[in-house]
Amino acid sequence: MGDAGVGKSTLISELARDVRTRHVRVVVGRALPLDDPPPFSLIQSAIEGAREDPTLKSDEDPPLGGDSMLIGFAFGLRESALPAPIGLEERLLEALGGTPGRDKISRSRVLGGISERFLEFTRHGPAVVILEDIDRADEASLVAVEFFANELKDRPLWILATCRPPAALSTIGRTRLQKFEKATLAEKVTLHPMTSAEVADYLRKYEPARQISADEVTRLHAETGGIPLLLRRLDRKVPSRGERLGELEARTPRLDEESSRLLDLAAILGPEVPFELLLGASGEEEERLAEILDKLVESGSLRENSGERYEFPEERLREETYRRLSEVRRRSLHRQAGAALEAMGNPDVARTYALARHFYLGRDGPKSIQYNRLAAGLSERALAPEAAWEHYTRALDSLRTLNSGSPDEEAELVLELARVTEELGLLGDSKGILRDFLDRPEEGQPVSPRHRAILEIFLARVLTDEGDMSAAGALASKVLGTPGLEDQLFVMIGAHRQLGQALYYEGRYPEALAQHTEEIRLARKAGNELVIARAQVWRIAALQMMGQTQPAIAEARDVTVARDRLGSVRESAMAHLFFGDILADARSTPPQRAEALEEYRAAIGFAERAKDPRRIAWALYKTAELLREGGRLDEAVEKAERARELFGLIGDKVGLSVSHKVRGQIALDKGAYDDAESALREAHRLLEGLNHILWEIDVVLRLAQLAYARGDRAGAHDLISELERLNVHVARPDLEDEFERLKQALANEDAGSR
Repeated sequence: MGDAGVGKSTLISELARDVRTRHVRVVVGRALPLDDPPPFSLIQSAIEGAREDPTLKSDEDPPLGGDSMLIGFAFGLRESALPAPIGLEERLLEALGGTPGRDKISRSRVLGGISERFLEFTRHGPAVVILEDIDRADEASLVAVEFFANELKDRPLWILATCRPPAALSTIGRTRLQKFEKATLAEKVTLHPMTSAEVADYLRKYEPARQISADEVTRLHAETGGIPLLLRRLDRKVPSRGERLGELEARTPRLDEESSRLLDLAAILGPEVPFELLLGASGEEEERLAEILDKLVESGSLRENSGERYEFPEERLREETYRRLSEVRRRSLHRQAGAALEAMGNPDVARTYALARHFYLGRDGPKSIQYNRLAAGLSERALAPEAAWEHYTRALDSLRTLNSGSPDEEAELVLELARVTEELGLLGDSKGILRDFLDRPEEGQPVSPRHRAILEIFLARVLTDEGDMSAAGALASKVLGTPGLEDQLFVMIGAHRQLGQALYYEGRYPEALAQHTEEIRLARKAGNELVIARAQVWRIAALQMMGQTQPAIAEARDVTVARDRLGSVRESAMAHLFFGDILADARSTPPQRAEALEEYRAAIGFAERAKDPRRIAWALYKTAELLREGGRLDEAVEKAERARELFGLIGDKVGLSVSHKVRGQIALDKGAYDDAESALREAHRLLEGLNHILWEIDVVLRLAQLAYARGDRAGAHDLISELERLNVHVARPDLEDEFERLKQALANEDAGSR
């Protein structure tokens, strides 16, 4: 940690040279000097540096690509081809499972991939990862460093970072740095400026023929603050370290209007600004611009770095300059900056993010929408949904502020924002984004029926995930009844699917079967095999609940083979989990139960490869159920506990409920009634307000069985009445035998007591 120019880079360079002579691998990454750098750009810099460094390679090294490589680096900072925005039809096809592209990657998989890559650097012995200027790093890279610093803490890996002192940073930068220090338990080493005696030694080393008096040493030390970079530019006066802002302003000469304008522009353009960009943004002639910059450097307002790049001596001074600008002036300068960046030619990834920022803050609506949509798409490809969310939010805000975009264009941005919000696990926020748009009064040009229908289908999906089946079914029915959509095949497929799911979860299986049969007919007409396979899944589930077990098993087996052939690893995980459920729910022959356990084992294997914790957790829960029914209680407890932990991590309330339910059943089997009641009550509590009647029936039946086991016949009768109110015979025919046995046992005891 030390001021700019104090010698951090020189020290790092010498250190790297020394440790390489001891056969220690050195990986170097540098943060981009941008206000809004692309996600993972610091980490990518390190990995790209390793790729190009021959000292980091050997014949035994695995390739830098493959599954261990970070998937999100596919776009590359040097890439010039930017992604085109995806339309609503394509998004709907994704939701229906009709796009076989790469697996959906979770953040845990991204971070795990990064850890694997840095782990490889330690395979041949100690390694040092050097990360320069982390105070400028993107947020995703800092999260990644925090993750692998913890994951690899027992490996021979030394992570060395450089940064400026907190006092030199902006308020936001200081907060981020402090959070990073705390998360990584970093040990701070401060590189101080030189003392007066050290200045004399330094000058004698670099200019041995020069006679330097004690007075001159004192003056140079005072003027440069003992910073080596400034001593090499003896005619450049820069404020010394540690001065307060008021003292700096008092010392800095008053700038003329021309210099002040350029300083304002520099504050807008970024942490470090190349001469070329200043030239384009300022509109000054080259020679005149050089003269103004010389004055700003001489006054200490700016510092010149190598390659004709300029920066403020301290980031907080830039922050203060930016803060003093009026809102009108700030917008104007951001628009100037964006225009200058555009004029430099087709933007690469880094420049796209800068353009998105400048045109948003400059309130240039059309260009803000254009570049923020591009930046959002890049962020999704980089597996940084938080960054994508920020850019979709900016694009939507720009469109609404502009108030001239079409309602259909707004609908597309609303869907993108709601979709990413859902991916972040914020179902309530996603629902709010969609409802706010769909429920507002239409003024002027209306949203097209097709766009509105697609948003309503996505909202129905969110409502289904929340357990509001009635509202989800009503929305799907509305779409199916909208005139003019009959030829929109994927819209109609999506509506039939959502309505069928709502009916299924309400226990209306014949009606659900009819919806999914129509869904399959339309899917075959569309000709997308994956959409057909997904449609068949729900038809099979309805058949199973209607007692048509063997046809359901046969069809499920065929669908699993098809999904393995057509889909991704994640698709295979879902397929084998579903087939396991069909076999397990049949509760028929021992071979089928054994096959169900094998299917769950396969599902867990595929889900682990896809880094899909939700499918792993559901397969573990289902395995626990089968093991309990087979009397293997200790194994069942272990699986149920692992499922509960995973459900808790991903925030799946239904999953948490069923994992507590099966733990309660195991405790009941063991005669541990207090433990059973605690687990089952928690399972019931977690379902409150979710409208998941099918799961509620299961939990209430277990509570009734517990009451009977404890001799609480009155309590058992009350719970049986509740099950009849919930229509257990129709909604859960798979539980009807257990329900009837419990009723008969109670009736026998009642008769005996009379």
